[in-house]
Amino acid sequence: GLIFLSAQVRSIMELHAADPLSTLAQVNATACWTLALSTSLTGFFVYAIGYFKLTEYIRLLPLPVVGGYLGYIGYFCLAAGLAIATGKNISE
Repeated sequence: GLIFLSAQVRSIMELHAADPLSTLAQVNATACWTLALSTSLTGFFVYAIGYFKLTEYIRLLPLPVVGGYLGYIGYFCLAAGLAIATGKNISE
């Protein structure tokens, strides 16, 4: 989860770096609100899935689909971790 949130903040920083009129306070406010909204929405959807007992439908997903999704998450975590550690974009 933290890697996705850090990717959001990195995108915000890059967008504001391109705008010469933005201030550090605006960047901080935008990042904080984005992180708060993302975390709140994730919590809401997890709660709603449990409340409405929709977890039974997850079993209907084919195992290769779930495996591919988890494989991509693993690749994304590895690439994002290397990008943070080295300061270079791995996907280029």
